[in-house]
Amino acid sequence: MHTTPRRARWTTAAATTALLAAFAAGTAIPASAAVPMTAATTPTSTSTSAAEPVPLPPLSPAALRKAIAGLPNGDVTGALVRVTGSAGRWSGTSGTADLTTGRPVPADARFRIGSISKVFTAAVVLQLAAEHRLDLNGTVQRYLPGLLPADYPPVTVGELLDHTSGLPGGGGADFWGDGTNQWFVDHRFDSWTPRQVVEGLVSGQSMDFAPGSAQEYNGLNTFIAGLVVEQVSGRSFAQEVHDRIIRPLGLHATSVPAVDDPRCPVRTPTAI
Repeated sequence: MHTTPRRARWTTAAATTALLAAFAAGTAIPASAAVPMTAATTPTSTSTSAAEPVPLPPLSPAALRKAIAGLPNGDVTGALVRVTGSAGRWSGTSGTADLTTGRPVPADARFRIGSISKVFTAAVVLQLAAEHRLDLNGTVQRYLPGLLPADYPPVTVGELLDHTSGLPGGGGADFWGDGTNQWFVDHRFDSWTPRQVVEGLVSGQSMDFAPGSAQEYNGLNTFIAGLVVEQVSGRSFAQEVHDRIIRPLGLHATSVPAVDDPRCPVRTPTAI
């Protein structure tokens, strides 16, 4: 399957504090720093069978320190890194957790997990499909009539999960104001319902490609998948995630925050 280039998404403070609290789809946390994959941290490809997993290479402490150095800067305020597993154990913090007080990032800081919540959403959708409560070949238009523009072609739930929906990924200019960093700072405490987000991002936008004809990572897919979960279950997304994923797996430090709650206190569970 052809894969189209990934576009820049709405990865801002406003999207993080408001939208992430709803379904956490496609956003990145400005207060976290990604560790770049280097030759020292990327497993090499071999012909070893699946029964014989390739051991991870040793960590590069120097590369990790470099990745989180120089914080805060104009884009990132702080970083928390913790690596475990067969490659070794490493933990590090950098920058500040509070720009007003200068309080450093604690090693046990809580944080929103951003796009990792897509895994939670997909797991719930697949469980509902296994229970025959929804059909992966069923369309968004069937489950959520009127949500998408009338001239959009049918988009299946399965296409939402594998990012082949073709839904617009770079639109919503009016919804996001002028799109500048300052606009998102000024509106960081604004919140929208997931339905408002979807409607705002598709309004006046055409499909990126025909459903199923290409693949493009798009957070909008997961917002819609979360709405499908609520529609077929008759319960909130937070309830479904808690009862199906968080509680059975004993994820005591994980929770789904309220849509309008931008807080992430130190002594509360990690927000998805």
